[in-house]
Amino acid sequence: MEERKCELRLPNGKVVNFSYAKLKAGIAVTALVLVGAVGGAGYLYHQLADYRSEATDYAAYKQNKAEQQTKLQKLLQDNERMLRDMAETMYAADGVGLAAPQVGVSKRVVVIDVGEGLYELINPEIVKREGKVLGSEGCLSVPDYEGEVERSEYVECEFTDKTGQRMLLSASGLLAICIQHELDHLDGILFIDKAKTISPKQKENPEDAVR
Repeated sequence: MEERKCELRLPNGKVVNFSYAKLKAGIAVTALVLVGAVGGAGYLYHQLADYRSEATDYAAYKQNKAEQQTKLQKLLQDNERMLRDMAETMYAADGVGLAAPQVGVSKRVVVIDVGEGLYELINPEIVKREGKVLGSEGCLSVPDYEGEVERSEYVECEFTDKTGQRMLLSASGLLAICIQHELDHLDGILFIDKAKTISPKQKENPEDAVR
């Protein structure tokens, strides 16, 4: 078959001859090059979009983390202030324990000092109990009465301290009784709800009864 020829006259008058088959091949190659270029550009665009998305996500993560840290610091500061105020109130009333609900604060927080130093318990929970003991108790919320209440003789109490660390407190004797007494307040329970006997309060040694 005779090869088809094409003739192209340039503006300067020169005539260029080439085969029709080579012309089609050249057009096809050019088209493939253009498609490849467009495809490569599309790939790079999507890659850059992914990088921008990842960068945005990381920036949002850092901002959220910073905001959470700020909220945590504020919470710790608020708790420390509240614990300080509660301790001052307890000492002013000659008590050995005080729960946040007793001062109108709806939080699971108590302070205790039975002569062994101040304990500050946030979100306390008794996780172990042993033995039974019957003892006299009084309360700042019921100042004119006292009663005989049965309590566990030994307890282990998990709590969060004012730095945010989870701790475990093992207690017996008066400290164990006071922990149980104050944690009852967190659940809206007074000693008179559990007392075997209740009587008008008599003058006594402050160390003989839980406040």
